[in-house]
Amino acid sequence: MSGVSNFSSVSGLLPNKSKSCCFFGNVPENVCSEIVNTLGFQRGSLPINYLGLPLVTSKLSKSNCLPLVNRFSKKIENWTTKSLNFGGRLQLVNTVLGGMLSYWYFFLFLPQSTLQQLNSIMFKFLWGGYHKPTGRCHYKVNWIDCCTPKEEGGLGIKNLFVSNSSAIFYQLWRII
Repeated sequence: MSGVSNFSSVSGLLPNKSKSCCFFGNVPENVCSEIVNTLGFQRGSLPINYLGLPLVTSKLSKSNCLPLVNRFSKKIENWTTKSLNFGGRLQLVNTVLGGMLSYWYFFLFLPQSTLQQLNSIMFKFLWGGYHKPTGRCHYKVNWIDCCTPKEEGGLGIKNLFVSNSSAIFYQLWRII
């Protein structure tokens, strides 16, 4: 408790006991109970969401990424009610959806199945202007060609698989 008191005296911040939780990993039960009783916090359990990201103790699974997929789908469903041309859809895919993914990439390594599902959602919206999870869409250009830079004749859309890999390497670089 002295560590929390020292932090409070230096920073002027006080922990809110109704909002704070203690999480334990590989700690004996009697020690956990003593800490919870001393601090007065609730005992939490994983998985939880923190800042919109899932906190899990194991490898991220497809089910952990459902909030991202649902958020993607919801954004696109809102956009389909508007009359957008191809350029408008392309701009939304590059900026809004790309930004959402960049946030997740920076902290998590997304499963390949989730990346494939997000790719499918993006190119159905881009080429068809709508989002139907089971619907078919006629693609005018191969998706890999769309993911090349504009200078090389592509649309400048980021390849999700390459971006995820580069984020993994960036995280390894930070650790090293």
